[in-house]
Amino acid sequence: MDAVSDLRPWGTNNPRWQLFAFGEFNRSYVVAWVGDDAAENDGDPLRDGSSGLNPGAGIVAVRSEAFGVGGGHKVVESTVRRADGVAGISRLSWAQIR
Repeated sequence: MDAVSDLRPWGTNNPRWQLFAFGEFNRSYVVAWVGDDAAENDGDPLRDGSSGLNPGAGIVAVRSEAFGVGGGHKVVESTVRRADGVAGISRLSWAQIR
């Protein structure tokens, strides 16, 4: 998991995806995992950084996959952070993988 490769270039900061939510939604099955974001520099991929010197503090990566009828499959990865002063999150980036 700590090895540097083309798919996992962050070494000890490579995310360790943890199941966050799953369930059936509109005749599809959806699964979401959360992990440390790529900007982390604390060497602990299971905890979000807390130092003001850590550019990834307060930011996490979310990977969601949906499996639909007829073999449909979509993957979206996003980076989110806590919204300032309000409950909820703000999306920093997202990309559809498949």
